[in-house]
Amino acid sequence: MSASRAEAAIAAWVRLATQNSESTTVILGKFTGATSPTSYQNVAKAVQATYFQLSDEAWNAVAKAGATWTVNQAFLQQQMSQGKTFVLTSDPATAIGAFLNEVNWLIGQGYQFINSGPFWTAVK
Repeated sequence: MSASRAEAAIAAWVRLATQNSESTTVILGKFTGATSPTSYQNVAKAVQATYFQLSDEAWNAVAKAGATWTVNQAFLQQQMSQGKTFVLTSDPATAIGAFLNEVNWLIGQGYQFINSGPFWTAVK
């Protein structure tokens, strides 16, 4: 795949993955199950915040292309460039997997985490 086609595919996947894009807050955290009230996407839905979620079919296509982190990172970059606030539903100190990648990316962008009750807010 050419570089321009790859960039177009990533941009399309980011568009598909960005849920509730009009919010000024992005919810990140652990996926703890589709029906779990503490799972990041369910918290985001409850407070009408932006979150990252792809359909199984789209996720499989992203994974097949070896682009899971690339798409996730592009999503984070897009949200940061829009000046959104990042709120984490899970303790960043215990992050694993994709959530750990997100935490490390935020740290690399100069963010620190402040515990604000049940959540953590990323601040610069």
